[in-house]
Amino acid sequence: MPMSMVKHPIGRLSKCAVLDVGLKCPHSCEFCYYSFLDGSEDQFRGMRTAPFRPLAECKKALDFFAASGFERIDITGGEPALHPDIFEIVRYAENAAGLRVRMITLAQLLGRKEKQTGKRLLDALLDDAGLTDLLISLHGVDADPCHRITKRRFSRVDTARVELDARRVSYGTDTVACAGNATHLPAIAAYLVEKRRRVYVSNFITMNAYMAWSGRAFGVQARYSDLSGPLRESVRILEEAGVG
Repeated sequence: MPMSMVKHPIGRLSKCAVLDVGLKCPHSCEFCYYSFLDGSEDQFRGMRTAPFRPLAECKKALDFFAASGFERIDITGGEPALHPDIFEIVRYAENAAGLRVRMITLAQLLGRKEKQTGKRLLDALLDDAGLTDLLISLHGVDADPCHRITKRRFSRVDTARVELDARRVSYGTDTVACAGNATHLPAIAAYLVEKRRRVYVSNFITMNAYMAWSGRAFGVQARYSDLSGPLRESVRILEEAGVG
């Protein structure tokens, strides 16, 4: 499958839209932008109970994007892979609306059984729905930092990447740079370029302490002075390997 990254002139809007399928999420990323979503002191309770956007509403948005001249979309959440209709959303976008789809995911649920096809979700999305691209959230590259930051398994992220590499499917990664992984960023970059993987772009995003994070972010958000050196080294590693 060819890369889905498309260059466009600087200063002009791209033809990529974003479909938010809802904020429901089973993960516990310590930096999550939607922490304390329900106003309680429980950091993740709001995301556990948040609704997903209904399938009909998602299709209506996809039709609007197509009619407006968009060519590509990012599907985000929450955790899109948890949406009960994610297969149909992707299939409708790729086939009925003519939109190339990139799904943003922590890659923890790609092995679950997809209800329509009976296949693993990753296989159903790639083989039957026509998913173009993935943007994998990658916040640590061994069991300790990954579990400490997200309470999820690095092994599942690694398994997904190995499969995508073997199938020659290009993909990108997102890393939120926070206090918990600041010194680990060069290790993430080194992992991404190891063995000429199919990754074509890697985004490093400094933690956004907004919404309910006011007054709570100390110790979770990293100081810029602590991020500067590791980020520069990460960029050097990636650029030398031809990764965006």
